[in-house]
Formats: sequence, structure tokens, C-alpha cells
Amino acid sequence: MSLSLARGPWISTHVYSPNTVNGSSDALFTSSAHSLDAPKVEPINETSYEWWYFDAVSADQQSGVVLTFFVAPATGFPQSGAPDNAILSATIALSYPGQELVSFLSSVPATEATVVSVGNGASGSWEGSGINFVGTPDLENYIVNVDSPSIGVKGFMSLHSVGLGCIPEARKRQRPESWAVTPFRSNVGSWYWGHGRLGPYSVVWWDILTPIGPQNVSGYVARDGKIVGIVCTATTVRPKGANSTYPPTIGAGPPEGLHIEINLGSKGTMVVDAISTFNIVSAEGIYYRWTGALIGGIRGQPLFADTALWEVFRVVATFLDTSLLFEELVVK
Repeated sequence: MSLSLARGPWISTHVYSPNTVNGSSDALFTSSAHSLDAPKVEPINETSYEWWYFDAVSADQQSGVVLTFFVAPATGFPQSGAPDNAILSATIALSYPGQELVSFLSSVPATEATVVSVGNGASGSWEGSGINFVGTPDLENYIVNVDSPSIGVKGFMSLHSVGLGCIPEARKRQRPESWAVTPFRSNVGSWYWGHGRLGPYSVVWWDILTPIGPQNVSGYVARDGKIVGIVCTATTVRPKGANSTYPPTIGAGPPEGLHIEINLGSKGTMVVDAISTFNIVSAEGIYYRWTGALIGGIRGQPLFADTALWEVFRVVATFLDTSLLFEELVVK
């Protein structure tokens, strides 16, 4: 259901049952003046998926948290953690220092999910999981709440946007939404995605290869909350150090870091290195997620050092149209 109140924000409510439905899925692949974080796929069948993602990294790179709200069967997105034809789960990944790095990863099933979208923001509750998120219509603030006795985790994460645009970026925090109507492994051969803070800059990068090789890239740079550039072509992301073969191969070890260049035209080229501090999640040879340092700046200008989080997927799949895979940036 969706409606627009006179002189008020656009509002919609989506309620998800716990299982896939038969038939085809419809998806929204174009942007509009509202509903940026609203659901994009309806209904969810065996091949489609959607998720809302939130993360944060401490300034000392020692602690991190990632929370993902899935409406995704394993046949659409295998990493959703959902069993059989179930689609609803909330996943939490924590890392924090002890005598050595402590990592915690758990997926909690839900019996129903409700996403209420107001303006460009959204709020979602995954019933039975004890995990929900609340967003403001202008995307300025999000709060993710966790009170889940089944996994022994309670707390909250607060996000405040400092950069406006099609990828709002928070201080060492991010909240993208992803969706598709065909299985993830049919669209993705590999991808590098990440984001970080770099002094006054917010930087986001994305590099995807389809299973037969065509590449799509995106880059976003903001300074002091104002967009410097958003590009969908002139971005290069490459692994560096050990295990830096490109394109990446299934079974290879994790790279030591990434080298990223985002050409912003007349505003210069953002050149940064993401240097791994902790490998916080891994599926050996297929998926890795890190926290670490982000070092660099606009070429020829002062350098900065700050904090980032990034991930690598290596997937075996058959080719389908990668334009059906979306982050907040629409790639065409």
C-alpha cells in the first residue's frame, strides 16, 4: 500500500510473509523524488531478493558492527542465512578486541517483516528477531535496535548522515539497500565494495565483474557533507599485496588491501589505499569483509588517514544481465 498525503510526505507500507511466493516479481529500477529506501521488489519469489544494510567501524579500527535485514531466499541470495523457501532473517556481525580479535556472526529468523516508508526514509521491523531499524524521511538519521535474547545481543546503533546524494554516507557508517529479480550468482562473478571516511571526505567505491567479464563501476566522493562527484565509469578498484590476482579467482586467499582511484574530472582524482587491519567475516576463498585504514586524498593535494570497511565476493555463476543488480546507485 502507498499513498501521498496533501502537503505531506509520500508513505507506503509493505508487509512480508516468511516464505517465497509463486509467480514473477516486479521491481523498481528507476529513481524518483521519494521512496529512496522503500522496498523495490514485490513479491519475493525464489529468484529475487532485497536487503537493508547498516554498518559502523570504530575510529581505532578495533571494533565493527554490520546488521543486515534480509527479504531473500537462499535461492536468490545464498548468504541470506534463510533456510529452505524462507525469506526473512536479520544478520548481525560483531568484532571487538579482547586478548585477540573476537568475531561474532549470527542470523536470526523472523516470522513477519513490515517496512514503512515515509519520504525517502524507511523503518523496518523483523518480527520475532528482536531487531529493527528506524529512519527519518530525509535520510538524515537512522537507529538500529537489537534486543535478541536468542543470540544474547542487546544494544543500538545510531547513524547520522554527513553527505547527501544517492549514497548517503555517515561518519564511518553506511546504510545501502540492494535488490534484484534474478539470483545473485547469475549476475555477479566478483565484486569489490567499500566505503570510508578520509579526513573531510566520504568515499564509496564499487567494482563488479559479471560471470563472463563485463565490468560495472561506481564511485562517490563528498567533502564536508557536499558532493564532490558521483561517477559510474571512471573508477578503478584493484587488490594489492598478496593474493592480488585480478580478476579474482575462486579459492585464492584474501588480498592485503585495495587500491582505489576515482576520477572526478576537473576536481581531480581521488586516490586511496584500503589497508586491512582485521578480517572480520570470511567464507574461505569466496567472501571476505575487513575493517582497516583508508589512506590517500585528491592527487596532488594533502593526504589523510582514516577508517574504512570493505568486502570482496568471488562467485561462480552463469551470465545474466548485471543491470538487474542494484545498490543505491542505478547502473545502466
